[in-house]
Amino acid sequence: MKLKSQKPKVHLAPYIQEIWWLENDLADHEEFVYPLGKIQMLFHYGCPFFSKKENTYQAPAGIYGQKLLGESILSIKGSGMIGVVFYPHTAAAFLPFPVSEITEYSVMIEDIFQDWKYYNSQFIDCGDNPTRIRIIENFLISKLMVRHPSHLAIAGECVAEIYDHGGNIEILDLAKKYYVSERTLKRLFFEKVGIGPKKFAEIVKLQSAFNLLEKDYSLTEVAYLSGYYDQAHFIKSFRKFTGLTPFKFRATMLSKKEVPQTT
Repeated sequence: MKLKSQKPKVHLAPYIQEIWWLENDLADHEEFVYPLGKIQMLFHYGCPFFSKKENTYQAPAGIYGQKLLGESILSIKGSGMIGVVFYPHTAAAFLPFPVSEITEYSVMIEDIFQDWKYYNSQFIDCGDNPTRIRIIENFLISKLMVRHPSHLAIAGECVAEIYDHGGNIEILDLAKKYYVSERTLKRLFFEKVGIGPKKFAEIVKLQSAFNLLEKDYSLTEVAYLSGYYDQAHFIKSFRKFTGLTPFKFRATMLSKKEVPQTT
């Protein structure tokens, strides 16, 4: 299994966190992927990944909206793919609709952008990842159109605040800080992030718990350090997003090396 990542071109750097690629030249490999609060585009040039939840192979090229429940993904021997990871609020700068429309869904890229067929013909004919990535970057640059930049900026500032507080922040206080109503902030998040600010904060808090579960902390300590009221609240939230208890997740999943979210 080969997994690498790089930063995008300078023109895309404010919008794309990283571009990563994975090749599986060994055996079939199953990974549990969980909500990360980010939207991705995935481009397969080898055998597509298989979603056990959907019981189907992923599209050759697709965009994957916010997901609110973890699932198992199977990487088939011979898999090869490139992933584009947007910042939580920046996929909106490339899409002609509010990103909430694809929350919990994936859409084939050619169903949104018909001219991807032109880029795809180049993509499937080239034989190396640097060239494939250049093709994807050129395609994305052609789609970059920031509508209402002030709205995108507010969403970005609020996303950063939520990260800075580990998800433990009152949404009303956040709205007041940026001189918008709580209702307006919620609308901006649905347009730019795909989910409401409260749900996004829950996912950020859960990420802290995931990181702590990889270390030698008790579940009570993980709950406390992540900012949950008590262990019962932690378990309930964890199960809501993963379908698993923290104990089972730690016991069965963290022994495996994880790959970036692909759904």
